[in-house]
Amino acid sequence: LVTAEAGLRCMTFASLTEPGRQTCIQVDNPDRMVFAYTRMMMAGLLLNPEPRSVLMIGLGGATLPRALAKLYPQATIDSIEIDPAVARVAEHHFGYTQGPRQRLFIQDGRHFVERAAAAGQQYDLILLDAFDADYIPPHLMTVEFFRELRQLLTDDGVFVANAFTRSKHYDRESATFAATFGAFFNLRDNLE
Repeated sequence: LVTAEAGLRCMTFASLTEPGRQTCIQVDNPDRMVFAYTRMMMAGLLLNPEPRSVLMIGLGGATLPRALAKLYPQATIDSIEIDPAVARVAEHHFGYTQGPRQRLFIQDGRHFVERAAAAGQQYDLILLDAFDADYIPPHLMTVEFFRELRQLLTDDGVFVANAFTRSKHYDRESATFAATFGAFFNLRDNLE
């Protein structure tokens, strides 16, 4: 669903009566990142400030791919989205455009990662922001999946995930991140 209210255009995967929005843009300033988590995910650039290749798993309204394309016009940004309807909404309502460096693949993120790892592809920045109406799909939160993701990282590559510190799965997710990547940073918004 796409809604417009109080100067915001938002996408939700649930319904008008259930809380939770996957994407919002400020209509009169679409480059402003409305959600704190998107601004926090950009903190990965502190660790690798010049990514030449980016993998975005989960397109939503394409807030992050659009921002990265503006900051790094020479970077290749591969976005993976399982739902073609979400991709159409991102293009028609949120300003996402594909091009030679802004590529979109309609498929399951795990399948893309498996094939990319087998092909020896590498990325300087990998962002995981894949959600259904409830949470991150479980097959995208396993040690096995993260090991394949890690294979895709360049030597100075950075992996950033949007996961909720208030999730009932937080302790298990943290253990999975640590088992795969070692020490990691956990940024929290000021609501916690």
